[in-house]
Amino acid sequence: MKEQASTEVDKASKANRPSQLLTNDENEQLFDLLGKRCQTLCTAVVQLYMTQSPAHASWMKKWTGALCFIKDNIRKSYFFRLYCLKGNQQVWEQEIYQGIEVTKPRPFLMVFEGKEGIVAFNFATDDEATAFMNTTTSTISNRNRRRDERIKRSSTRKEPPPARPPPVSSQKEDTTVTLRHKPTFSAPTIPNAAVQPQPYQPPQFHNHQRSAAKNKGKPRLRKEDIGMPSNFN
Repeated sequence: MKEQASTEVDKASKANRPSQLLTNDENEQLFDLLGKRCQTLCTAVVQLYMTQSPAHASWMKKWTGALCFIKDNIRKSYFFRLYCLKGNQQVWEQEIYQGIEVTKPRPFLMVFEGKEGIVAFNFATDDEATAFMNTTTSTISNRNRRRDERIKRSSTRKEPPPARPPPVSSQKEDTTVTLRHKPTFSAPTIPNAAVQPQPYQPPQFHNHQRSAAKNKGKPRLRKEDIGMPSNFN
């Protein structure tokens, strides 16, 4: 029994991708923080920057820690999660929402739009930045491909055959019908062209409707409006 339990632990440990900048003990400590049925597909040491509200015109460093690209089998989704090993806790999370666009404007930098503003990961090494970007883009691409395949399969499902018509009677029936009142049909009324339904504007994040409503009317912030993080000392 002990050998079997040890084998299961080894398999779980090998499934998680460690950071080469962390020691074996630090990686094991990190893996213990991931939670039940969670796996890190990529791990890196980063500084996390976010734009500062309300104007979102400047960057602010929030945390320095171990960043994991998490596959959460219980929640059936993917997440960016940042852990503080000194505090032995998770300090930040962002779900990989549908339609997320992740860019890499510098060899050491990843940028995307988060739920509270623009987020930037400043990686300790270019190699870990490249590995993390590759994992992110491949996972998003595979998820989109599976979604498109499901949509295609559902649209090509065969419809049930129509009901069989009743048998034709051999007896001749009187099909003459006398109308007591002649029906009148009026032409349909064309609605006023000036009154048209407004186009639907989908929220940026499917689980952040309150934030979208709160910021209604404010101009949309673009990543191009904000400079790259600097002074990372």
